[in-house]
Amino acid sequence: MRAKSRKGLSPLVATVLLISATVIGGMLVYQYFQSSVAKAQGMGGGLLVTARAEVVSDNLSLVKVAIVNGENDVAVINASQIIFIDEKGARVDPIQAEGTSIGKIVTLQPGEKDVLIFAFNRTPAAVIVKYSVGGETYTSDPVTITK
Repeated sequence: MRAKSRKGLSPLVATVLLISATVIGGMLVYQYFQSSVAKAQGMGGGLLVTARAEVVSDNLSLVKVAIVNGENDVAVINASQIIFIDEKGARVDPIQAEGTSIGKIVTLQPGEKDVLIFAFNRTPAAVIVKYSVGGETYTSDPVTITK
């Protein structure tokens, strides 16, 4: 009897197909990780906030809040949404005084810096800055006010 001849892929064609599938799979994995890294880098570093108090008299102190935009996009800060707290965690509201930043809205480009000035009857212990980037609202960590 005559043996049936089987037809199949030649070893050369099979090898080329396996190598092609491996290269395409590797490219897809590489592209996925590249996009993941780009998203993580695009998150930005937040705001760099420092605050310093200057006592003017027994019942008046000025707090200068320096803000640097560490985000990769424009940050918008509304000075009336900046929160000051005392040693016990209670909120301390600034008072109206000429030359202060109450009500001021600051738009900072990436890497840009601005200083906001607030007046108080008693010096707060820390400051928290609320800001928005790309329509999303964020809050900085509490920053101790140095004297």
